[in-house]
Amino acid sequence: MLDSYLRARFKSYRGSDRVDVASQLTPERYHIAGGDQYAANVQLFLRKYAKSDGLVLERPLSPSTRALVDDYVFALVHLAAFCRDHGARLVLVYFPCYPQVYDPGTPMTIRDILRDASARSGIPFLDLTPAFREAGRGQVLHLAPRDFHPNPAGNAVIARGVADFLAGARR
Repeated sequence: MLDSYLRARFKSYRGSDRVDVASQLTPERYHIAGGDQYAANVQLFLRKYAKSDGLVLERPLSPSTRALVDDYVFALVHLAAFCRDHGARLVLVYFPCYPQVYDPGTPMTIRDILRDASARSGIPFLDLTPAFREAGRGQVLHLAPRDFHPNPAGNAVIARGVADFLAGARR
């Protein structure tokens, strides 16, 4: 009903002809030009995200970034206690950012801080970095350079890693 109202009221609402989206949903849409240019994509990531995700790649962490990380660890510790008190199991999964996968010299400071905080708090910790580095040798795992999120192959690495970790933890 809202859709009909908006169509009648505003000529610009859905003004273009509907595109047959289903015909575009093919595996080829994930083949992005430059996706296998890992070194160039690392540099692009570092430039593009220097003031956001890239802050945790500085060595050493700036005081303001360290304060944010400390706040995160504080919340994580309290979340773990809440989960324990309520019979829930918390697992922290570390998903590496693009440079941490394709540039071995990229600092892993944030991973190490989170791993250590998890160990001190009794939180199982899964680091997906080795799985991404291994799988990334033979295939493109991200939507780079357009986007630095995982593509279906990257999501499969995450799914396998988490499933294997959880299955191993049940034994």
